[in-house]
Amino acid sequence: TTLGDIVIDLDINRSPILTKNFLKLCKSRYYTQTLVYNVQALRFCQLGDPRGDGTGGCSIYGLIDAMEQDAVEKSKNRFLQLSTSERHTMELTKEETRNKGVVAVIPEMAGVSGIIGSQFLITLGQGEDMALDGLLMNTNALYLGRVAEDDFDVLSQINNLYCDKAGRPYTDVRIKRALIVHDPFDDPPGMAELLEHRKVLISNATTDSVLCSSSPEYDKPQEERVEERIAADDEHLHQPENEQQIAEKEEELEKKEAKSRAVVLEMLGDIPDADVAPAENVLFVCKLNPLTNDEDLTLIFSRFDPNAKASVVRDPLTEDSLCYAFVEFTTPQQCNEAYFKMNNVLIDDRRIKVDFSQSVSKEWNRYTQTLRTGANRRRGEPSFTTRPTLAYNSRHPNMESHPSRQSCWGAVATPSTVVYPETAMAPPPDSSSDRNKKYDEHRHNEKKHRDATTHEGGNGKGEKYDRRKEKRRRKEKRGRYEDDSSSSSSTSDGRHTSSRRRRTRSRSSDRHSKEKHRRTSSSKHADQRREEHSGRVKETHRRHHSSKMKHSSRR
Repeated sequence: TTLGDIVIDLDINRSPILTKNFLKLCKSRYYTQTLVYNVQALRFCQLGDPRGDGTGGCSIYGLIDAMEQDAVEKSKNRFLQLSTSERHTMELTKEETRNKGVVAVIPEMAGVSGIIGSQFLITLGQGEDMALDGLLMNTNALYLGRVAEDDFDVLSQINNLYCDKAGRPYTDVRIKRALIVHDPFDDPPGMAELLEHRKVLISNATTDSVLCSSSPEYDKPQEERVEERIAADDEHLHQPENEQQIAEKEEELEKKEAKSRAVVLEMLGDIPDADVAPAENVLFVCKLNPLTNDEDLTLIFSRFDPNAKASVVRDPLTEDSLCYAFVEFTTPQQCNEAYFKMNNVLIDDRRIKVDFSQSVSKEWNRYTQTLRTGANRRRGEPSFTTRPTLAYNSRHPNMESHPSRQSCWGAVATPSTVVYPETAMAPPPDSSSDRNKKYDEHRHNEKKHRDATTHEGGNGKGEKYDRRKEKRRRKEKRGRYEDDSSSSSSTSDGRHTSSRRRRTRSRSSDRHSKEKHRRTSSSKHADQRREEHSGRVKETHRRHHSSKMKHSSRR
């Protein structure tokens, strides 16, 4: 087959009629390039139909008759006819229906029972409720043989094929050739003419029991009706791989996994780019003597590059050497030369190890610095490079005096001022008085701003100006003023003036200016309201007087 070779042992004593028919069909090359057209996982696979849909096939006698009638369907000998006694001896036992690799024939095709042609099946599962167990209730399968050798594990490969709803695999698996190892039966009449008609050449080998022949050359049978699908190429799919191919596949798989991990780290923001790679002109040197310093390494590696720069990594607290360093060269060629010549060299009684650097710390520092600077600029906050500096926002012209732009120790940031603190987030020792002074000024400005936004009649605790409250307050105050003016109409002008002066003096200068402006703008409306009020009062007196006169006249 296209998936490998299998060897089938036929039971000629138990099923002589079926095995003779099967051997003569193989001899005439009837199974060449026929499809495995139906696969039921862990059950069976069906073969032997040249049409490829389960409706074709014939016996060897029908194939001989088809030479004269030009159609297998017209032959009366298309299918084998078996008696009940013959079928009874060929039927599968209960144990055989549960075994894997059993070759059997089902005497039923397209709903018609009692017919046996070229189609056969091979079981794929082993155990209860597998293979043919529980499937054939009305029609019992007939035993043909069993699979004796399966070195390429063909049955398992067929069982794992992807199939459509009808059971046909999406990959075309075909029987490439059916070779006869031993044929104990005589040829039926007309067999020689059939072989000549089908262009099959037979030649005897060293023994009479082994027949060697050449098959017809065609890609698929002429009777095939189904559409072709992807061909399973046994040379590419089942050729054993050597160690080099396995190593290449593992290396490719590791590269893909590393790429996927890098993409995840890029999405999480842990690396600037998934394709980031270490510098090719930097060497990693380890197993150094703790006494070896930067100058010593620079002098040693300067033989390869006069501009080489070596930096020993040290503990940030104790400044002790961590016994490894990085050496940067001008070109990758100089780096390669140093790698081949400086490995296992003795420096300060220590044999060092040299390798190409895998560190991307410089790229990472540059990436984080860019992110930090860009984010701070968008927020208008200080941006930091290698040392903390204070940013200046040009959108605010009075930024120097604004308290929010002062530094943590009271220094004011200007475009030409750059502050480099000795220790991070620690104020200079002589700036405590300046800090307190700036803080007091800031508190004073806040109090002044709060007093300016507090409306009249407020609680003095920073209550903000409210348009609705102010409008309601003015309306109530206006009503009190009208009541005072109406009650003072009966008094002298001097008394009214004096009380008015007393009220005016009690107000602050700001309130007096606001009230004066309000009265000036609304004097006309106040006069109209006073006239209307006096008219209403006179009308009330007149009605009261007329009612009294009417009451006295009645009495």
